[in-house]
Amino acid sequence: MSSPENPSQQPSRPTNAGRSVTAPQLDQALQQELSTHRSLHQSLEEYTHPSTDSSKQDGSDKINDLGKSRSNSQSSSSPTEPPASKISFPTRSSWRTYFMQEVATDRYLEAQLLLMTLTTGVLDAMTYSTYGVFASKQTGNTLFLALYASGHEALGPGFEKNVGISISVFILGAAFFGHLGHVSRQKRRVWLLVSNAFQALLMLAAAAIRYFVSRHETGSGALAILALLSFAEAGQIATALNVGMPELNTTMITGALIQLCTDRRIFAWRNVKRNRRLAFFASILAGGFVGAGTMRWRSPSAALVVAAAIKGFLVITFLGNRGLVEKTKVLEDGGHKVEGTATPATRVLWGD
Repeated sequence: MSSPENPSQQPSRPTNAGRSVTAPQLDQALQQELSTHRSLHQSLEEYTHPSTDSSKQDGSDKINDLGKSRSNSQSSSSPTEPPASKISFPTRSSWRTYFMQEVATDRYLEAQLLLMTLTTGVLDAMTYSTYGVFASKQTGNTLFLALYASGHEALGPGFEKNVGISISVFILGAAFFGHLGHVSRQKRRVWLLVSNAFQALLMLAAAAIRYFVSRHETGSGALAILALLSFAEAGQIATALNVGMPELNTTMITGALIQLCTDRRIFAWRNVKRNRRLAFFASILAGGFVGAGTMRWRSPSAALVVAAAIKGFLVITFLGNRGLVEKTKVLEDGGHKVEGTATPATRVLWGD
């Protein structure tokens, strides 16, 4: 029989192998784990979420930086836009409409006709005092012609040629400007610009002849000067009579005075026709003073230059007239009526 095993020969076991964990030990271990977890969580929060004040400041700084970066990027990517006047240029059709449209019958055109009247006063003061005839007032020239034909020496020998050339060339000029104006329409901007510019050149040519060629009261030089001035004045009057303001014909002051004196509403507070006739009389009177004063202090050539300068300034002003935009309206009876609306020149060119 085998003897029982010796207890001393059995394998040894760990000391705590059969011992259970007590509650205090478990609680202590849990407390340590919890504190460790809290410390790690707090460290993570401090790392990912800084303090409130600093976060707000940093956030605002980031927004400001973002706005600056966007503005810088926009300024660098898109160049500064130049003014609209440099970008937009009127099209060819706009220019065509601008030059071919008729100008409006308004106070601006009224002032331009008064400038023409001022020119008439300057020229007639010069031609009558120098050559014994008028450049525009053919009523007086007709009477002079009758006096010369009857043998009455009204102004001296040789002046009858001055009268004859003034009347004949005036008739030619009226026919030329009148019929050509009917074709191109008298109130069109292009016609007003071209005709008045041509008249200014005729006046300058007369001044050049007077200053450089001939300063005699009669003869070929005097006839050339009178022919140029009469032709120019005929064109001016032909234009003035077809722009819709019969009160401002730029030369015939007698009829205007009669119409002024017989006006039933002459003392009315608002009377456009009366005001135009008064301004007409004042303008031609002022032109006479300007012409007489220029010849007294300077020379007849200077008076012609002054008249040409007024006419040149007048040409520039025609660039600013309001234009008429025509619209065709169908009537009830089937007919058509053309109506015009005054439009500024800038709107015609740029569409503003």
